[in-house]
Amino acid sequence: MNQLLTDFDVPESMKPWFMASFGLAIGTVILISGRLGDVYGIKRVLIGGYIWTVVWSILCGISYYNRKAGAAMYICCRAFQGAGMAFVLPNILGAAGRVYSPRTLRKNLVFGCIGFAAPFGGWLGVFMSGVIAVRTGRWDWNYYALAMFAFLGGFITYISFPYIQVIQQDDNALQDVDWIGGFLGITSLTLFNFSWNQAPVVGWQSAYILVLLIVGFVMFFAFIYWELKIAKNPLLPPKLLQNSRLMSLLATIFLGWGAFGINLYHTYSMYLDLRHYSPFEAGAGLSPVPPMGLLAAISCTLMIQPRTVDLILVGSMLAFTGASIILCTAKVHESYFRNTFGAWMIGSFGMDWSFPAGSIILSEELPPHLQGMAGSLISIVVYYGVSIMLGVAGTIETELLNQNPDDAYRAWRGAEYYAVGISGLAAVIAIITGRNAIWAFITNREAPMKEVKPTEKFRSSETKLETPSVTEHITEDTI
Repeated sequence: MNQLLTDFDVPESMKPWFMASFGLAIGTVILISGRLGDVYGIKRVLIGGYIWTVVWSILCGISYYNRKAGAAMYICCRAFQGAGMAFVLPNILGAAGRVYSPRTLRKNLVFGCIGFAAPFGGWLGVFMSGVIAVRTGRWDWNYYALAMFAFLGGFITYISFPYIQVIQQDDNALQDVDWIGGFLGITSLTLFNFSWNQAPVVGWQSAYILVLLIVGFVMFFAFIYWELKIAKNPLLPPKLLQNSRLMSLLATIFLGWGAFGINLYHTYSMYLDLRHYSPFEAGAGLSPVPPMGLLAAISCTLMIQPRTVDLILVGSMLAFTGASIILCTAKVHESYFRNTFGAWMIGSFGMDWSFPAGSIILSEELPPHLQGMAGSLISIVVYYGVSIMLGVAGTIETELLNQNPDDAYRAWRGAEYYAVGISGLAAVIAIITGRNAIWAFITNREAPMKEVKPTEKFRSSETKLETPSVTEHITEDTI
């Protein structure tokens, strides 16, 4: 990020945009991308998302040659790149939700592997970007490499991904996408996020920031009203919006992953700006993430079941909180192993316990024809939480830095205190929501279990549903 600031000659306050633009696009476009997968076919949407990602990854790299307007071009290309991934992530989760039987070890293992991909992929991206920057002295090759991997992912999807029949409803209502709801939702989320991430750059005294924030709020309430009262085929099923447990789950993950985004950004910022590590050393500083992420994914797969899923979610939020507390007490001139190393040993469990637990809960609460939407919901709260909380933390850091321009560490620590607050709130919500399951586990009683509807069966790439309205589980031998 520091190399981007130098090459584009932009102020330090714009740094959060280099990271937030990607999450902004994912967290907003995902609102409709999962629904499109449910309606038009998961495989088609997946391949289209990969193609889109390849194109905009290349354009991100090309922005290296445009030094005058390069920062704006780069941020826009990163946003469009994120839009491409918005069509990939929820439909992968939707496919897993459709293919694998609920409450089976195999389904838990698949969601655990998907959850592990987040910390491992994040660490690999940070580490390899440092390697490329050190070896070539240029950052554009990071995006050319990403384009190659996206092309490979799209090719593998094309040749190996199973055919998943679109589930038809009796009245064919599924064929109608709620475009008005999608417009209201995406626009409101974009305006709200833009306001918070742009405010640290131009200041809250700018009139257009306040206007966009207010318009974003108004459009969001219009979106909720449309979904509940008017839409014939809403993006968000009304039962979901009226389900207090699911809404508490989404709020918990939103806050927890928001703290994670702040921790990741500020860890890397401390390495580069305060401790003056090289890009390679900064990438190596996150080395605890892959092994601990793998351990977390395996342990989650083995432990997760209806009576323990709430415990795992609480544990993940406590891990986010613990990592935030350790980081906010880190000093500039101290050993790497004293604080930052331990923080990421713990923080990995937050990622790899919360994502599978939340994904499985949503997958089993929503019917088969809304599995793409289930993937969208979990991805929305994860990436939008990261993006919006980075904007809020950026505002805190900017205000503290304005008060004392010579104390960058104080501003850095203020943002970390905010991460402690929101992750602690997430832990409290998780404990309150799952109190019955937690008490049942402590007293060794069976928690009430909701009946789960089976998913459909696929025997080959050309298999169709045997009955439009009644589906069966896929057997273990047919995977």
